[in-house]
Amino acid sequence: MMDIYMLLGQRFYDSGEYEKCITLLSKSKYKYEEKVLLLMAVSYRNLHKYDKAICIIEHILKKNPAYIPGHMQQAYVYKDKKLYITEIKLLVKTVKFIDQQRLTGQIDNELYLAEIYSMLASAYVKIGKSKKACQYFLYSSRKENNYTKKIEEYSNALFVMNYIYTVSDEAVYKLHINYQRFFNNNMQYHDFTVNKSVRKIKIGYISPDFRRHPVLSWTFSLLLNYTKNQFEVYCYSAGLEDDITKKLQQMTDLNWRNINGFSANKAAELIHNDKINILFDFSGHTANNCLPVLAYKPAPVQISGIGYFNTTGLNTVDYFLSDCYCASDNMSSYFCEKIIRMPHSHICYTPLGQMPKVEDAPCLKNGYVTFGCFNNFNKVNDFVLSLWAKILAEIPAARLVLKSSIFDNNQGRQYVNRLMKKYKINIDRVLLRPFTKEYLNEYNDIDIALDTYPYTGGVTSCETLYMGVPLISLCGKRHGARFGCSILKNIEMDELIAYSAQEYIDKAVYLANNIKLIDIYHKTLRNKMNKSSLMNNRLYIKDIENIYKSIWNEFILKNINKR
Repeated sequence: MMDIYMLLGQRFYDSGEYEKCITLLSKSKYKYEEKVLLLMAVSYRNLHKYDKAICIIEHILKKNPAYIPGHMQQAYVYKDKKLYITEIKLLVKTVKFIDQQRLTGQIDNELYLAEIYSMLASAYVKIGKSKKACQYFLYSSRKENNYTKKIEEYSNALFVMNYIYTVSDEAVYKLHINYQRFFNNNMQYHDFTVNKSVRKIKIGYISPDFRRHPVLSWTFSLLLNYTKNQFEVYCYSAGLEDDITKKLQQMTDLNWRNINGFSANKAAELIHNDKINILFDFSGHTANNCLPVLAYKPAPVQISGIGYFNTTGLNTVDYFLSDCYCASDNMSSYFCEKIIRMPHSHICYTPLGQMPKVEDAPCLKNGYVTFGCFNNFNKVNDFVLSLWAKILAEIPAARLVLKSSIFDNNQGRQYVNRLMKKYKINIDRVLLRPFTKEYLNEYNDIDIALDTYPYTGGVTSCETLYMGVPLISLCGKRHGARFGCSILKNIEMDELIAYSAQEYIDKAVYLANNIKLIDIYHKTLRNKMNKSSLMNNRLYIKDIENIYKSIWNEFILKNINKR
């Protein structure tokens, strides 16, 4: 039984007034009940008062060790504090606890398994255990009762598969095309107007990331530089918005639609009513993606790409945008969409803010070469570490700088140090730097950047090169494993592309032994980037608008012939 204090406390909590919630609940005559205490603990967690939250949760669990929500909230505290190892240990223990309860006929707590599996998966992603992460996201999807969440967890599993270097292309493709089964009962739109004399082609861009986000660095040109007398552009914003969003909204030529919080069905209805000709999805299977909207086929022609580097798995998506470097001819069998190969780059890089000045190569003053990688550490797998170990062994005086959020606390640093020792990398030669918003200046501490594999850097690679740092990238067979190759090809830096593990090592060692060449790169790369097809807005827009015209005319001709 709960009193008015609990009802008001819940209302304060739901509206984000956590201090008021705590104050009110502490006066309740039911303040020692588990649900009341837990709500207070969660309020403290949301206020980042983790010690107080843990204190309350431990009090609850001391009285009732079987209270699974208490264990889960304790794990959420560890998640917030980025103590992923501790979080994983607790969650694994909680799963075992639920398994033991099942043996005695207690099945109530099985309802929490989907959420626990999802938390486990996310934590495993953070420490680079991608196989386990993929496995647990799939477990979560199977256990989840909420259909929207079930789809999200499956998408998460697909995204994480791209980190795994040992999985076959066939297995990746099979899991992706199974995504379609979630939407087999969808009622798709078919009543499209076929008008050969359309004055302007209506382009709809849909994304959760029309904000300060890496993907916007690649899509900014599409929103700013299109040919306004030939195209009309609509933006469907499905995520959080910020100062960058406001700037985009102020551009009067853009038709802005905020669909954040809309159901997939409602968003699709809006897009269909806007009579969009070509709908372009920037999200693929990334976080908070919009693919469930495209599953309704709200536009006659639908494309995905830029923000994700693999097939959507949906039969309602007609095309996937790539380029002649990322997508080889034999790659088509692993995409359910028809691949569009741009003649240059399928992305156009635009720095979203003021970029720092490029300084001289640090090896000139240090007397040794510094390698570096600012990619998320979850892209660093055993294969990558083995390559880095061999490079450092060849250049005994060299240092390695890594920057990622896993280094924000001592537990994360100790975990990575153990990995380094496993590959006989002297931890005294490795600098582990925490994530910071103002990180661009730190590129001036690096002589040579080392890309990850098979999940290469994306915008991070563009920033690295724009800051004058040469990047060694290994080109793989998968589309996503060729991003570095495409970027380097488009700035005419073929000499930095490796096509085998040994070549990756050899190119890094060769460059580390050529201080003058390193210095030349630092002095010339930014200018080379500015003049390249990777940043040529005019060329990029010309290429992509020719594609838009071509695929729209193809649709028109195909449907006129049907009549």
